[in-house]
Amino acid sequence: MIESWFVTGIVIITVIFYVGLLLAHRHAHRSVRRQDEALTLMMNAIVQRLQKEFEEELARKQNPFDCPDCGGSVEVRSFATGPITYRGIEINPPAIHLPICSQCGEQWLDKEATDRLHTALENTYAAERKSRRIKRC
Repeated sequence: MIESWFVTGIVIITVIFYVGLLLAHRHAHRSVRRQDEALTLMMNAIVQRLQKEFEEELARKQNPFDCPDCGGSVEVRSFATGPITYRGIEINPPAIHLPICSQCGEQWLDKEATDRLHTALENTYAAERKSRRIKRC
């Protein structure tokens, strides 16, 4: 027959083992929770920084600078040229948004504005050429 002290010892060892597992699990869970909290704080800080940078960039795009010619405020506004001759064909491009001085009316073309202008001119030119081909047939 198994001695009672042996059974008691096995029971105590088993209880200690399971208590140790429980404590280890709780500690690991707290550690994971702390890591999750730290990651959440880092992600929130990154999101706030990116949001601030986005707002600053948006503000810069809406009012990029003061006009070097007159000191007026350069603002992105709609600009329509009216009929122009482009690559030997008279076209009427649509209005596009360009940085324009509110006082002297000078246009300040950055890469983005130049790309928008070029795209509008090319699309209008292609449409006009296509309509002229259709009219000839």
